[in-house]
Amino acid sequence: MKTIVLLLVMYLLLMGHSVANVVAEDWPEDWEDEVEETTEFVNVRREEATRFRKLFSIGNEFDASIFAGEAVGDDEDASSKVESHGRRLLQAANILDDQNALLEFKKGISVDPNSTLQGWNTSTNQDHCAWAGVTCSNITNRVIGLNLTGVPGAKLIGRINPNISSLSSLMSLTLTQHFLTGFIPVELGNLKNLKLLNLHDNNLTGSIPPQLSNCTLLQSLDVGSNNLTGSLPRELAQCTQLVKIDVSSNNLVGEIHADFGTLRNLSSFLGMHNDFTGIIPESFGNCSRLESLALNDNHLEGTIPTSLENCPDLQGFLVGFNNITGTLPRGFSKLQKLSIVYFQYNKMTGQLDFLQNCSGMWQIHGENNNLTGPLPTFFGKTCENLTHLFVSDNQFSGPLPGSLADCPQLENIGVSNNNLSGTIPAVFSKCPRMQNFQVDGNRFTGTIPTAFSNWSNIEYAYFQGNDLEGTIPASLWNCSKLVQLHLNSNPKLTGVIPPEFGRLQKLQNLVVFNTKVYGEIPATLGNCSDLMNLVLNNNSLNGTIPETLGNLVNLTLLILSDNQLEGQIPTTLANCSILQRIDFSNNSLTGAIPSSLQGCYSLSTVLVDNNKLEGQFSLDMSNMSKLQTVSARSNLITGDLFASLATLNSTSGGNQLGTLDFTENNLNGAMPTTFDVEKLSSLHVLLLGKNNLQGPIPSWIWDLPNLQVLELSNNNLTGTLSGNFSNLHGFIDTVANSTTSPDDSSSTYIQNVVITVSGRTVTYNTFLSYVNSMQLSHNQLMGEIPVDVTKLVKMTYLDFSWNSFTGNIPENIGDIPLTSLDLSNNFLSGEIPQSLTKNAKLQTLSLSNNSLSGQIPTGSQLQSQNISAFRPGNEDLCGPPLPLCTFESGHGNAFTDLFTVPGFVVGFFTGFLTVAFTCFFWKPAQNFIHRR
Repeated sequence: MKTIVLLLVMYLLLMGHSVANVVAEDWPEDWEDEVEETTEFVNVRREEATRFRKLFSIGNEFDASIFAGEAVGDDEDASSKVESHGRRLLQAANILDDQNALLEFKKGISVDPNSTLQGWNTSTNQDHCAWAGVTCSNITNRVIGLNLTGVPGAKLIGRINPNISSLSSLMSLTLTQHFLTGFIPVELGNLKNLKLLNLHDNNLTGSIPPQLSNCTLLQSLDVGSNNLTGSLPRELAQCTQLVKIDVSSNNLVGEIHADFGTLRNLSSFLGMHNDFTGIIPESFGNCSRLESLALNDNHLEGTIPTSLENCPDLQGFLVGFNNITGTLPRGFSKLQKLSIVYFQYNKMTGQLDFLQNCSGMWQIHGENNNLTGPLPTFFGKTCENLTHLFVSDNQFSGPLPGSLADCPQLENIGVSNNNLSGTIPAVFSKCPRMQNFQVDGNRFTGTIPTAFSNWSNIEYAYFQGNDLEGTIPASLWNCSKLVQLHLNSNPKLTGVIPPEFGRLQKLQNLVVFNTKVYGEIPATLGNCSDLMNLVLNNNSLNGTIPETLGNLVNLTLLILSDNQLEGQIPTTLANCSILQRIDFSNNSLTGAIPSSLQGCYSLSTVLVDNNKLEGQFSLDMSNMSKLQTVSARSNLITGDLFASLATLNSTSGGNQLGTLDFTENNLNGAMPTTFDVEKLSSLHVLLLGKNNLQGPIPSWIWDLPNLQVLELSNNNLTGTLSGNFSNLHGFIDTVANSTTSPDDSSSTYIQNVVITVSGRTVTYNTFLSYVNSMQLSHNQLMGEIPVDVTKLVKMTYLDFSWNSFTGNIPENIGDIPLTSLDLSNNFLSGEIPQSLTKNAKLQTLSLSNNSLSGQIPTGSQLQSQNISAFRPGNEDLCGPPLPLCTFESGHGNAFTDLFTVPGFVVGFFTGFLTVAFTCFFWKPAQNFIHRR
């Protein structure tokens, strides 16, 4: 220790003045040889000089072995030696700090699947500059770069150790595509030389530290694709050297401060996929070097700043999926480098034709706005860059400009759901790169150009929802890459489905419904091995369902309803193991529902209504865990339906059967007296009306927890209603929809539930909440109506008509907010309950053909009912809308009793005697008579 102190004293005495000169005026000797080093190292040198200057103002203890064996000559030599040793000593200390900081960073990593940091070990390699991802200065041996970019399967898991801030010479820190968690250390703000910070694509949380504003040399900040919260710190705008800011794909909130528009070097600002609010700062127009501004998928409002037309280098402008109003600035027509413009799903108005002057235009996405006027006819003189034009769901009018076909790179056109008219220009056939052609939902007329068969790269062709005529071009089979072909909702389209379409090996969707297409379904479609959705409903197709469709192992949706198909349902469909929806309704199919369909484990919907199907329904449903709807209304099906239902999986979540409709068939026999209701725990709709079911309604029916619609009318059911109505939670509680919405490809084909209410048909969606119905009419049920039925407070329709119920109407029947109540054609007696006056929703009431009596309760909607609601029958009922109650009514109150025969006689003689007595014995009356 004494030796160290002595050396320091000697140095201070002999070299005090010269040290200051060296530090202030000259670089260290070994740095002078590196004049070719780039200016990026200038700040590193200054940092080293500053730390060297501070060495003697801090009471450090040094390793004496550094000076071992060093000879000291005269004063000049001694001072030179001390200076050299001091510099080496400081460098050694700084290098040791760097090494320790790297080892501390390694300690923060808990999982290193690819052993990226395995070589970070001083026992095997003391030179940390040779460690993976580490870059050192060839001048100072200080760490100036750390780049650990993740690769698939080699993502680091852990946290960023704050001690990484000890890498005081660090210029570049790249830790992208890992699973790093925790906060961004605020200590990173101590890295004064940092120019690049890239933490993209991790799982970092917390806020962006405002302390990063201390990194005044920072040029690139990328913290995108994390889970960061909070606001974008205004302080970061103090980093005046910033060129790139990427905070995309986080959960940032608040406004984007106008101070970021003061960054004159800013070329890229990426803030998409956050929760930013407020407006796009007008100040961004001051960023004359701005090339990319991406703020899509936020909650921004206001208009697009017109000042952005002052950014001549602007290439990418993305503000889609916000709440922006106003127009696209017309000054954008001056931006010749503008190539990507995304402003879809906003509330913007105005026109786009002025953009045709932008010769650099590459992609336009302006869907779902309120744009009007004509479409641009070209982009620049040569139109050589345009590949995408998507402006669907607006209000554009006029023709589809055929001049756009002169754009040699054109690949995608999306003009769906506008007001475009005229014919579809056949000239687009000369666009060899065309991949996506969407002209659906307009008013196009004419035919589908046969020349479109020249498209060798076309994948998506949407022609639906127009007024096209003619036939389907068979030549389209030449489009070998075609994936989706939609021709539906063209009422004048005719002809047959070309058998040549069987050559389209990549075809996934063939959608041709609501047309005049006729003929047979081509058996060749069974060769389209990739076909997923075959939708051919509401046409004039005839013949049989081809058995070759069983070859379509990728088929998920098969819709053939509303045609003239005959024959049987092919048993080969069992090969379509991922088939989800079948709709063969409204045809003339015969035979039984194939039991082989039980091999379609993914089936969710089976619709075969209104055919001529017969035989027993005998599916083994034990493995059909995704089945939600089976509807076979209006057929000739016989047998015991409940035998198949008994095969359902009763495990929690084991089945999803929600709708069962076998109305108007030939089901017979009695319903089982016992049944495992867990197997039907998801059942919402049970429709078995118009069959030949016999015997009593089993008590387990009232234990179905989610039942909302029960239809057992027009059978031969007998007995009384017994069971615990309190278990019908679907009629008591608010039942949320238990099914997910189908995807767009099948949303048109959701089955409806049809019931009959007081002689009229009512149709509503299968799982529509708050619409509950119980229909038991036209049976032979007897006994009293259970009082517990009044607990079903969510019920909308109640129909117990045409049975043999006796007794009174339950007193609290008015507690149910019924829309329709039908208790007609029974043997009910007593008065109409007063509680019905509380039901303001009651629209239809039928109590006729019973033995009800008394006055109809007043002050309610009962008086607004037609007389037919109470007559014929109920002869002892009175009061509006029936005639007023009179003495002839059999049962009245104390006042009407005065008008019965005995009451009238007693009243008459009592009145006569009173008058006579008054006239003969009351003096004033006698005087009055005598004066007369």
